Amino acid sequence: MAKIKISDLRDTYYNASSTVSDIVRQISIVGIGVIWIFVEVINDTLLIDKCLVCSIVLFLGSLLFDALQYTYKTIVFACIFRKAEKEFDNNEDAVLDKSTLLHPGWNIVTWIFWTLKIILTICGYIALLIY
Repeated sequence: MAKIKISDLRDTYYNASSTVSDIVRQISIVGIGVIWIFVEVINDTLLIDKCLVCSIVLFLGSLLFDALQYTYKTIVFACIFRKAEKEFDNNEDAVLDKSTLLHPGWNIVTWIFWTLKIILTICGYIALLIY
């Protein structure tokens, strides 16, 4: 019977979610670039179709949720780090019990932001295809 360590499963999950985030970020930026191909300028006025405006708002929303996800996660881990640092008097070699540091629901907000950025990117491309 093949066996796998829980840490290997965790690493695979972390790598996969990180890769999805990277791809979604990149294709949102590409989507914004594609929109500018279709923008018309007449008499120094930008003319942008409503579907394109919708797409750009969705792509920008996706990038906003991407930034919020990593900002939230950074703040959470900064707080956890400070708590551990104080508790163990700056002993960087201290071994910590994850269950005492991490609240079980801390990652829910991260997953909400992660899911929303994917949904917004997909919707942005749907609006772009409708155009």
